[in-house]
Amino acid sequence: MMIINYLTENAMFMNSYSAYLGIIIIIITLPNSYDIARSG
Repeated sequence: MMIINYLTENAMFMNSYSAYLGIIIIIITLPNSYDIARSG
């Protein structure tokens, strides 16, 4: 039971971590694509 609990907690952490990374990537790439669209 402890192992299952640990695995589910770890999976939840990885889920939120990847979502957080995705948000950071979007925030970084949005201004760049906006500048490219404006200049091009």
